[in-house]
Amino acid sequence: MQYKNAAMRNVREIAQQLGVANVLEGSVQRSGNRVRVTAQLIDARTDTHLWAERYDRDLADVFAIQSEIAKKIAD
Repeated sequence: MQYKNAAMRNVREIAQQLGVANVLEGSVQRSGNRVRVTAQLIDARTDTHLWAERYDRDLADVFAIQSEIAKKIAD
C-alpha cells in the first residue's frame, strides 16, 4: 500500500522502483454489505491496460474476489 495515496501516479516509475514490468492497480468501495472491487493490470513500459475487471459482490466474498483476480492475471 506504499503507493496508495501517491500525489502523482507514474506507473513507469513505480514499476522501476519495484523491479516489475506490470503493475496491478485497483480500488475498493463498500456500501453496506456489498463491495465493489475494480482492478486493472497495466504494462508499465507502454502504460497499456492489459486487463481490467469490476467485481460487485457481498462483503463476505471479498477473499474470493482476491483469488479470482490472482487467477485471471496468472492465466
